[in-house]
Amino acid sequence: MSSSSQFGTATNPQPQQYHPDGSAKKPDGDAKESLVDFARNARAEVAGRVEPAVQSAKSLAEEQKSAGADKIKHVARAVDQAADHLERELPQAARTIRDAAARLEQVSAGLKDRSVDDLLGTFGSFARSQPVAFFGGAVLTGFILARFLKSSSA
Repeated sequence: MSSSSQFGTATNPQPQQYHPDGSAKKPDGDAKESLVDFARNARAEVAGRVEPAVQSAKSLAEEQKSAGADKIKHVARAVDQAADHLERELPQAARTIRDAAARLEQVSAGLKDRSVDDLLGTFGSFARSQPVAFFGGAVLTGFILARFLKSSSA
């Protein structure tokens, strides 16, 4: 047994322990394996407990997305009916209003056809590529939502 293997070397600074069978082992090998196993088990435990909550949130978001798409479709129909009333007096304005109603119908159909995960990915991409526009849209949406909630509670 040389003293360099007992205390480590420049290329292998960790001291080695010799077992009765003559094999050498780093002293912290078992501890690392135990820590890795513990982390793996903890991760699996957390994932097992979080997954039902994630699925429940996704299901709720899917229901709300569908309800929102239906509301947008109803608004589109109301806007289209308003265009019908304006057709005789202001045909140019009625055409513009119909275009807006058609766009609302497209938004409604797009919401219904896409998954929540896909929509979140799209919003995330937009937020990264256009942060100012995203922030402005978020503020505007907040104001509209606050007004809607305030008027519906009254």
